[in-house]
Amino acid sequence: VTLASRQSTKTTAYNVILLWDAIFNRDRKSLICAHDAASASDFVERIKLAYEMLPNWIKPGIKEWNKRSVTFSNGSRISSAPATSAARGKSINAYLVLDEFAFVENDKEFWAAVYPVVSRSSNAAIIICSTPNGTRNMFYEIYNGALLNLPGNVWTDFRVDWWDVPGRTEEWRKETLAGMNNDILKFN
Repeated sequence: VTLASRQSTKTTAYNVILLWDAIFNRDRKSLICAHDAASASDFVERIKLAYEMLPNWIKPGIKEWNKRSVTFSNGSRISSAPATSAARGKSINAYLVLDEFAFVENDKEFWAAVYPVVSRSSNAAIIICSTPNGTRNMFYEIYNGALLNLPGNVWTDFRVDWWDVPGRTEEWRKETLAGMNNDILKFN
């Protein structure tokens, strides 16, 4: 479970992990769920761009290439969907990525629907990543459980603050805060 500041390259990191897994393993199925349809499509576009930048000798062939999924000749597939309808009827044996999970509406119902899709596979992993969005959401509950190592917790917490991102200095913070009318709540 990752709590990260905006623009900290978290999306790039897990897209690379999913692409690597799909290229070097056969019949792997991954799903990226985003809080809206546009964001979901954007993830596949980023994966396609990374694939195109690889040298030809490392690329598997492409069987399917559309705005929400890529299927490789080795049987691996990376798809994306909005969190509203994401995983019903899907089979995931590689990665389930929940991006900006703190912003998913009806997050408890979504979690109840999506978690079983991965829990039946012994080789699958879930990556949950979000910027914070208050304390009344499923992301907060999961992240806080990991942070405090609450009983029954199965998660590991990881946090990226704004000062952890290269180039973000105190001067950057002051300029950004000024651009937000010095509203520290919005900045945080």
